[in-house]
Amino acid sequence: MKLFRYAMFILVFTFSILSAEDLPKYKMIDLGVFGTDQSNAIAINEKGQVLGSCEEGGCRYIFLWDELNGLKLIDLPEGCNYWELKLNNNGQIAGVGYLDSSLKAFLWDQNLGFWELETSKDEIEIAAFNDKGQVLGRIGDEIFLWDHGKKTDMTGMFREMIPGKWDSFQAVALNNHGHLVLNANTTPQDIWVQRSFLWKDGSFKMILPEKGWETSTQVVAFDDDGNMVIALYNRRGGEGGQYFISQARNIFAPCQRVDSIRNGLPIAKDCLPGKLKKDGQGKSYFSNGIQIKKLFKDEFPYYNFPNSTVIRDQNSKGYVVGQIDTMFPGSHAFLAIPQLTNEK
Repeated sequence: MKLFRYAMFILVFTFSILSAEDLPKYKMIDLGVFGTDQSNAIAINEKGQVLGSCEEGGCRYIFLWDELNGLKLIDLPEGCNYWELKLNNNGQIAGVGYLDSSLKAFLWDQNLGFWELETSKDEIEIAAFNDKGQVLGRIGDEIFLWDHGKKTDMTGMFREMIPGKWDSFQAVALNNHGHLVLNANTTPQDIWVQRSFLWKDGSFKMILPEKGWETSTQVVAFDDDGNMVIALYNRRGGEGGQYFISQARNIFAPCQRVDSIRNGLPIAKDCLPGKLKKDGQGKSYFSNGIQIKKLFKDEFPYYNFPNSTVIRDQNSKGYVVGQIDTMFPGSHAFLAIPQLTNEK
């Protein structure tokens, strides 16, 4: 294996983007491939830590990158198939691995190391991971919450509290208060319908229960303040749309556009991602879902921005990570850092 054969290649440059009035210049950091065939940045937290993978010969090796320490491979058990990876703001990682001929859900901590949460022959999915170390996921058709060794069957509790013919479930989101959202599917009147439910204070509550059974609901995003972006669509055809919901402030407002808003991050209140915002302290940041690929210019000789860029994640400061093709063999993980106009 040539994993450590080459030194990591780092390239930093700045580039201009079209709307200088709203959006700043960026510093682009190529995170390199660490001697493997290609790399990909998967997630970034509020501290600027980047979770990614290096790939070689069909194997994936997981890394963390930060400005101080650079790229460091994570010491995981022997095996090279890891996916469903999530990163929280404490630098912990949750995911799924194929080890010892079984699927394993796991949590990794810099001090505690690898912590196995579950082993199963069924399909395992990790949907969300919060800063408390709680993990929301699915095994087969059942939804579970893992909390530091304690495993709670959320679908079992749901069926007890919400009677009815619920055929299947999807784990959706988990915030830092331990509140979670799941989608449940049913077939009343011989038509498939989806409903979203919020788990809070020990009980489930249907979101938008006033909608008829011909309308399906699906939560797209959910933050620590309880705000949501939810999609509505008619199962028999007709118009649908996405809406911003604040139950605390009694807001139900249509979104004009929503682009891959990430769980756990501040939700754009006007559902218009890509606009420079200011928080309560006057600090500038970006709403989620900014389409960086539309802002890349094609004049840099080593990169093909418009056609090969994959955006994976963004934090509330506007730091964006993903994967981009280069003139070198394979794609590279990248980090784009906005150079804010109010920073000195």
